[in-house]
Amino acid sequence: MCQVNIDSAPVPQDYHGIPFQTWLDIFLEYALFLAQDGNLAFSYDVIAGARDANVFYHSPDPLLLIYVCWFCRSWLYIPHESLD
Repeated sequence: MCQVNIDSAPVPQDYHGIPFQTWLDIFLEYALFLAQDGNLAFSYDVIAGARDANVFYHSPDPLLLIYVCWFCRSWLYIPHESLD
């Protein structure tokens, strides 16, 4: 039986030469743009897709950014007059 040593495989740090952190920034900025443009449902889908991506799912720093972005997306649609 052929055995593969998983520990010897390098962990990728980028996709198509773009670091994963940059991809996350692109996804989250796009999601906020969609929210500002009124496309709340698609904005949610983009953020949820980033959250579910295995390259971000087990990392605390990217997850924090994802949840902050979710908060900001929601904040855009609070009637601010009611906060007075």
